[in-house]
Amino acid sequence: MPHPNSTLHLVLDAQPPGAPALPRRVSRLRALALALLSSLLAASAGAATSPDPPDGEWTVSATALLLHQQRICDRIAGRVLERWATLGGSTAEQERTMRDDVLERQISDLAAARAAGDLAARFVPRARSEAGAEAGASIERLTGLVRGLCDAVALPTAPRETFRRRLEDQMARIDRERDELGRLVVADDDRLEAALGPYLVPIEIAGLEAEGEYLDYLESLRPKDRGPTIAEQMHTWHAQVYVPAVAPAKSALSEYLAARRTRNGRAMGRACRELASQLGPILQNRDRVFTAPDRKVDDPLFFAYTELRGLAVQCTAGRTREVEEHWQKAQERLREANARLSQWGLRP
Repeated sequence: MPHPNSTLHLVLDAQPPGAPALPRRVSRLRALALALLSSLLAASAGAATSPDPPDGEWTVSATALLLHQQRICDRIAGRVLERWATLGGSTAEQERTMRDDVLERQISDLAAARAAGDLAARFVPRARSEAGAEAGASIERLTGLVRGLCDAVALPTAPRETFRRRLEDQMARIDRERDELGRLVVADDDRLEAALGPYLVPIEIAGLEAEGEYLDYLESLRPKDRGPTIAEQMHTWHAQVYVPAVAPAKSALSEYLAARRTRNGRAMGRACRELASQLGPILQNRDRVFTAPDRKVDDPLFFAYTELRGLAVQCTAGRTREVEEHWQKAQERLREANARLSQWGLRP
């Protein structure tokens, strides 16, 4: 089952450089011509519907449809990248321009490609029973890979070179799967072309009829706007609210602990008074400082600072035993708060 290399086929169906854009009426004329052809065929031979493949040809027909779907999306990829190369402006503007361009110029072809893929997917169960599990699994993988290519082409994402590399990677994966399928199912170009023949007009008609449905499908693929995650909210609260609010108190606590280690009573007294004065307003502002997006953090932090204020008050009064009691309780609360915050990569 020969196939071209996995390079983008930029020249296939491409307009010459600098050629004017095809007017929208071309698409409408094409729709009218296909509709007329559909009516004539349906009236004369009922050929506008999709017939089942003959026995022994389900695998080849599914394969032919997938290759046809790939060719359509491959051509569109070339057109998208060629058009994108002519654009200026920011990457966000380019992305919007290219998405609008795809919807304006390529929607009928993309809808037809999806119709071919849907038809191939309908043939896969019979192809699996006809050609065996290994070949059936290969066709299923190829179905997903080609669908992924078409979905990517339908929603170009900036920057252009990243988008191009993504398409090339997807095409390389498709080519590898086609090689694997070609090892399992022998079908030359003539046989594939003959298998595809009965489905070309029904696919085009189905694509035109399903443009609105395809637009809904594209909308389902678009990344939805989301609010910040709980992790993002936690980091924002920690950096913008908690850390600035408690920084003066933590500085005073550091001075107290340094004086405590050296048993410098005068320095301890100064640090305790500063700690008490800093912690009062913080604790009074509990709803702002100690209300985290993860509410399980709130109480351990708040009560840790409550114990530290108790330590500062008792230290100022010279009550050593009460200072130690508050210090032990503060450390327990801080360990609990640290366990909660460390889940988000944060510290008290």
